[in-house]
Amino acid sequence: MLVHRINRRVDVICNQCFSRGLLPFDLGAYRARRRNGQKLESDEPVTFSEKVRYKMRHDRRPIVKTYAEKMAVRDYVRAVCPEVTLPRLLSSHASIETVESAVPRDPWVMKASHGSGMVLIAPQETRVPPEQIRSRAREWLRTDYSLKFWEWQYHRLPRRVMFEEFLGDDRGVPADYKLYVIHQ
Repeated sequence: MLVHRINRRVDVICNQCFSRGLLPFDLGAYRARRRNGQKLESDEPVTFSEKVRYKMRHDRRPIVKTYAEKMAVRDYVRAVCPEVTLPRLLSSHASIETVESAVPRDPWVMKASHGSGMVLIAPQETRVPPEQIRSRAREWLRTDYSLKFWEWQYHRLPRRVMFEEFLGDDRGVPADYKLYVIHQ
């Protein structure tokens, strides 16, 4: 019991050091993979999954962080492809207090700008309870996605909650397309 509490406390202190840049991020990722019994990938990935994992662990180009941060990638897309229409950004917030006071009236999508899968949708004629919005926003703003899944591209990104316009209609949410690019 005591050993477990000590190990947990050491993990908390180490994660604080990794998140503040006091210890190398790769050391934390290596510790997490070893602790979780994950296979360390080879230097010559073969399968699609191995290539994705290899790229996530080794690609340190600054543009990768831009792709991972939803606010930054909006600016990037506008600069590279000005003809592309993005969902209208309704607001962006770094604190729970401003999120609570800025929930849009129209249909909206709430996202965390600094991670993946953190989405709450309020389509047409649907009222999301304020406590659900508050709890999701609070959880997302506390989440350091880089330490949760040890993915470098999310390391030290600004944590924000953003509201965008809802693009669906009365039939529901539009299809979500994902594109994977390898050897780019």
